Amino acid sequence: GSITVKANNSCGSSSTSSFTVSVTQSSAAGVSISASQSTICSGANVTFTASPSNGGSSPTYQWKLNGNNVGSNASTYSNASLANSDVVTCNMTSNGTCVSPLSANSNSVTMTVNQAVTPSVSIASGSGSSICAGQSVTFTATPTNGGSSPSYQWKVNGSNVGSGSSTYTTSSLANGDVVSVSMTSNATCATPTSATSNSITISVVSNATPSVSIAANTGNTICSGQSVTFTATPTNGGTSPTYQWKLNGGNVGSNSATYTNASLANGDQVSVQMTSNSACVSTSNATSNTITMSVGSAVAPSVSIVSNVGNSICSGQSVTFTATPANGGGSPGYQWYNNGNVINGAISATYTSATLANGDVISVVMTSSSSCASPSTATSNGITMAVSSSGTASVGISSSLGGSICTGQIPTFTASPVNGGSSPTYQWMINGSNVNGATGATFTPASLNNGDAVSVQMTSNSTCVSQPTVTSLALAISVVQGGAALVSVSSDQGNSICEGTNVTFTATPVNGGGSPTYQWTKNNINTGTNNPVYTDANLNDGDVISCSMTSSLSCASPSGAMSNSVTMTVINTPVVGITLSGNTLVATQGNTYQWYKNNIAIGGATSQNYVPTANGSYTVEVSNSFGCSSTSSAYNVTFLGVDVANPAAAAKIYPNPASGLLYVDLGSLGSVKASGKIFDTDGRMLWENTALNGDVNVIDVNTLPGGVYILQLETAGVSAYRKVVITK
Repeated sequence: GSITVKANNSCGSSSTSSFTVSVTQSSAAGVSISASQSTICSGANVTFTASPSNGGSSPTYQWKLNGNNVGSNASTYSNASLANSDVVTCNMTSNGTCVSPLSANSNSVTMTVNQAVTPSVSIASGSGSSICAGQSVTFTATPTNGGSSPSYQWKVNGSNVGSGSSTYTTSSLANGDVVSVSMTSNATCATPTSATSNSITISVVSNATPSVSIAANTGNTICSGQSVTFTATPTNGGTSPTYQWKLNGGNVGSNSATYTNASLANGDQVSVQMTSNSACVSTSNATSNTITMSVGSAVAPSVSIVSNVGNSICSGQSVTFTATPANGGGSPGYQWYNNGNVINGAISATYTSATLANGDVISVVMTSSSSCASPSTATSNGITMAVSSSGTASVGISSSLGGSICTGQIPTFTASPVNGGSSPTYQWMINGSNVNGATGATFTPASLNNGDAVSVQMTSNSTCVSQPTVTSLALAISVVQGGAALVSVSSDQGNSICEGTNVTFTATPVNGGGSPTYQWTKNNINTGTNNPVYTDANLNDGDVISCSMTSSLSCASPSGAMSNSVTMTVINTPVVGITLSGNTLVATQGNTYQWYKNNIAIGGATSQNYVPTANGSYTVEVSNSFGCSSTSSAYNVTFLGVDVANPAAAAKIYPNPASGLLYVDLGSLGSVKASGKIFDTDGRMLWENTALNGDVNVIDVNTLPGGVYILQLETAGVSAYRKVVITK
């Protein structure tokens, strides 16, 4: 179009000028990307190039790898570490005029990355490595990572032979020739492309005559019933020769290189016939030498031992043990033992020791030198030594009723001697004075008074003590009058508990004696065991716990007692549930709360409401005012992805994270209006707009502190939720 301007001056003259105006239509920014190669080997460098449209004079670029920011603000992006199925995209922001919208996302390039493979090759011979002279041999190559059509170069002693096939056949190999192959792979990403096989060294065998010899593991002289193993040693027998053993000319045994017999008789003759399977022998059969057996009768050896001083000695006394063998042969061998353990160096027919301890058991094992001893060894009788210490004798005393008795009770006192010998003598005393006739190992006095002290003097008849006469410590006796048995019961948790609490009740006796008995009752019904402690984790409100005790003290009167009663107050744990209100999880009313996600406590989530921000299994622990708590059943939360049937769910939200302005593109809505709300993680609504349209809607988030928020978009009664991160 054009514009005409007319000006008038003060002199009445005028002039007219015309201008042509060009109006440019707004257009959308766009960008496409291409890769230098989309199918590569692992580690190859790929360059991606962005081609903008309506980008302006200096557009900005943000490259993305699998949705994550990479690269720099450049129209190209290079990467030498790409993995299979990696997806590369680019976001371009135009600086051109009349461009709307300014930002555009490119197409996606999905990479195909092949892993590098290492080729290898192995060879095998159809005839093995040992052949006869002039024998034809075929070698076969087995490739790994060779590709669709690998090539081969066979070598004998390092020189090229054969054709380029996977097999090589020859009948002109010499002894010691070495065969191998080199393979070149045509596989994609093979590195290196060539591989060398194992080497097979050929042994060329000249035609030979087979032979076989046999030997017996025992020689040819044995005892009756002795097992003998004959072993065949072949020459030129091949890889698996066959054997036929013969006893006195008759076939025996199995097709084996060995033959065992435990029933040989004197004069029996053993031989073997071998058939070679070697391809390089002139004749296949060979007969061994013959072994003629000499068989004698078996004898059983035995041995007994004696001590020169018997088995009762004093500590440090020297003792000599002597072994007497039977069927020991001309030179039997000996090994002496103490408590079943080898005595080093004790290998003669006698053994002397001055360091024996009480309870030591001495024995000997004899090995017969007789050729027909069966078995070859024998174990003697054992001599158990009683060794008395050379220390001072001592004696202690005990009372059948302990140190405390009731009026009229008479205990029996027993002496416990140490180093007393076989028949010690005793003299009992009360308050240091001898009691006439009280000379036995036990003493029952006619009467005792409170505070009487009982002791005993012992004289040892052991030859191994330096001080034979000793006196025990005095045992003071307390004579008490009878008293009433009493018992009281207490609880470690008091009498007010939460439902399911494990409570321990303890009975405290008075005049209970050394071993009182107990019977616990719960609501007057017997329970528990005969124990001063009773534990119960299944108490109900109003349960009454008590205990009856029976004293073991003979002078307790009465001997039975009933305790106090403990009445329990049991507070029920709260019944906890979770409901969903909008996007907020709401717990049953309580006093304190702790939310969990996948059984892990959520920090700071201690209010009745909680807004989840991620998929998971949510539970809440609720305590009442008494401190009793319980945990709800799991509430599974799943955030829906993009749903093309729900325009709100298909909204484009950017940038995310956002710092100043948040853009919500609801282009698919058309003329339908949507509502939007922003909640914090405690469920508080911080922003609302009920008239969002199908264009790009701008939300000012400058006033919101940095953190994680939930954006709710709703159309036609259907809601979608998006997590939004705000940075500052």
